[in-house]
Amino acid sequence: GYADGYQRHWDVFMRKIEPIAKRVPYMTTPGNHEFWFNFTAYKARFQMPKYQEYESMHWSLELGPLHMMAMNTESVLDTSNLDQAQRKWIDEDLTSVNQRRSSVPWVIATGHRPFYCGDHNKKD
Repeated sequence: GYADGYQRHWDVFMRKIEPIAKRVPYMTTPGNHEFWFNFTAYKARFQMPKYQEYESMHWSLELGPLHMMAMNTESVLDTSNLDQAQRKWIDEDLTSVNQRRSSVPWVIATGHRPFYCGDHNKKD
């Protein structure tokens, strides 16, 4: 199941993944089930790059020739408006990596919701 804002459910989930999560690094992005209570449970448990500045809502990192950026696709929720702080971060992040494209040729952008979806009939 999904936590959907219930701290007890988050605690159960975190205990279940602890044997793996304490040994294997992984990166997260918030989704529709973390949206509850202004992402409070998510922000308390996951610290992505530049956590203090962006509260793990969006982040980027480089691994050799790869620049990976993760965006919060839940802040817009069916509107065409991006959070202005995130929009500024996207512009600055892409400008920065574009200046280094000879050494970082791959840029992957990701988020919880797909940027393009061929099926518009499903709710989730």
